[in-house]
Parts: sequence; C-alpha cells; structure tokens
Amino acid sequence: VEVTFHSIKADKRYTGTTGPEGVFTISTLPTGSYKVTLTATANSTTKIAQSYQKPETTLLRFELEKPGEKFDIVLE
Repeated sequence: VEVTFHSIKADKRYTGTTGPEGVFTISTLPTGSYKVTLTATANSTTKIAQSYQKPETTLLRFELEKPGEKFDIVLE
C-alpha cells in the first residue's frame, strides 16, 4: 500500500510504500499536521475504501510532534 502524508499547512506531500508486513518508513517527514491517504499498489491484494484515497475525503489525520516518531494505522 502506498501511504501519503499531505501537509495541511503547505503544498507538500511525502510518500512511502509498505512492505509485505504493512510496515513503512518516511524518514524525511517534517513536524506538522497531515492528512493521510492510502492507495493500493499494482501488486497489492489489499482493498482500500475510496474515502481513504483522496486528501479531500480521508478521515485519517496525523500530527508529527517530533522527528522519528512511530505510530500504527490499523484499518478494519
């Protein structure tokens, strides 16, 4: 799955792709507030709701307060 962080204050985005276990890293993500979108890659078997695929409709938000912070996104 491709995971993209869309900055709420600036016109910037940062993308990472999960591995087989669903883990990804974006080491260049600056502190700030983000909308998070998810998109299935070509070889992904994961189905993602349409609402999570666009910054205008995603309900996923993330606030990075310090560099290197780790978190989980669990969709059921």
